[in-house]
Amino acid sequence: MKIALLSPYVNIFAIGERVLSAALKQHGHDVHLVFIPRSNRQHYSSRELDDVACHLRSFDLVGLSLMTNYFDNSVQLSQGIRQRTNVPIAWGGIHPSVRPEESLEYADMACLGEGDESFPDLANRMQAGTDWTRTPGFWFRRGDEILRNPLRPPPEDLDALPNPDMDWSTHFVWNGRKLQQMDLALMQEHYRDTYVAIATRGCPFTCTYCCHAALRLGTDGSPKVRRRGMDRLIGELVDARQRMPFLKRVKLNDDAFFTYPEADIETFARRYRDEVGLPLVAAGANPHYVTRTKLAALADAGLEKVLMGIQSASPRTLKLYGRASSPDRIVEVAHLMKEFDDRIRMPRYDIILDNPWEEESDLVQTLMLLVRLPVPFELSLFSLTLYPGTKLLEKAQREGLVGADLRPTYRKSYNVTLKGLAPKLTNHRYIENLFVLVFVLARNGVAIPEDTMRLLVDQKRHHLRRLWTLFRLRHKARWLTVREMARRAWDAAASGDYKRLRLPSTYDFFLD
Repeated sequence: MKIALLSPYVNIFAIGERVLSAALKQHGHDVHLVFIPRSNRQHYSSRELDDVACHLRSFDLVGLSLMTNYFDNSVQLSQGIRQRTNVPIAWGGIHPSVRPEESLEYADMACLGEGDESFPDLANRMQAGTDWTRTPGFWFRRGDEILRNPLRPPPEDLDALPNPDMDWSTHFVWNGRKLQQMDLALMQEHYRDTYVAIATRGCPFTCTYCCHAALRLGTDGSPKVRRRGMDRLIGELVDARQRMPFLKRVKLNDDAFFTYPEADIETFARRYRDEVGLPLVAAGANPHYVTRTKLAALADAGLEKVLMGIQSASPRTLKLYGRASSPDRIVEVAHLMKEFDDRIRMPRYDIILDNPWEEESDLVQTLMLLVRLPVPFELSLFSLTLYPGTKLLEKAQREGLVGADLRPTYRKSYNVTLKGLAPKLTNHRYIENLFVLVFVLARNGVAIPEDTMRLLVDQKRHHLRRLWTLFRLRHKARWLTVREMARRAWDAAASGDYKRLRLPSTYDFFLD
């Protein structure tokens, strides 16, 4: 059976689609992975849709995986394919899992939960000519009727699943002008130099803004982490390095890597150093699970960056988010990472802003935490987005903050963009912009003393002194930004990679 799996995302990492492709191939199906890299704010041209549809006309089934912020792209793709072909379309991923009825307005079938077993089961039934509309884990549209099948529990043994499909002889990518078969040069162009892997599935926490609660479909709903064995994980990374000689680092992009016991982390680190040997980035670190033993082993293996979620230091906000992290524990772990700063270059901390339930005092508590962290560090500033399937969206709907039409939420960017410092220091944007000031100074190794931050956030007193202090810090930040621009220009000229000249959007704050 010929199956095409489409990936609409801006990058071609597509871990879920790649694992699913490999699983379908194990069952003997002819699978093409089709990448159409695009920002979720960009539409597809008629030429693109014509080219993609032409490629798909001979296929028996099209699968499309989407997150909520790619809903518009997926609708346009599905409608374009339906207008040009008669191939049935299946949607999968987080959005169809939490909004299956809505998804079936545009797709013929929707996969709920993890599709590693459901999708091959569907394909096998279709090929055999049996009643595939009874496939567990799938809902189907039949005219005005929706056929709802029982949910399928997610696979417990991740080692039973195949490694992601990296055989690009059956992969295709839209390369600006036409759909091309992937080769090593195109793989390097689009995949870039960092291999992205996932060692675990699930999360031990129940954050109210996160999709993990919705991804527990088919289970009892309790938090649970499923982990891959070290043989399979290291084997995947070794294979990736052999296939892609252009790789310069590996990123473990799951939410629960640090939940591995210390002994497993030490085993991974030893084998990673000996068998893979590339610089390593670890995302999704939670202070609760980070220890000196784990950091020491990973630093010896080449760990160069850690991404850790803070979100807020306000007890009130942390309770709202369902997070148990203590600010003191965050500071403790930050200083632990500082002990290895000869190898772990610059940690990155996640902060959530634009929270309609937060007060200015909550933001001030987070700012006061940030100035306690050792520099240098980076910040990722996120705008709280109320996605379907989350408890915070349910709360917002109960309180009338969000209406019945969720489309504006789908299109909302989860990245914070701050343009210019508000001229009045009493403006709410002023406090938010202080996060960007911390970011630019901290990433350049400049710490803001706690007394200085107390002065900056005190909007009732010392108005002139605050203005003078802010002026000096902004002047330093601008100078550091110009220095960073000059360094990037020098590196770009030396390497010929002029994409390095692009500045992060947060720099706009200092260059307006």
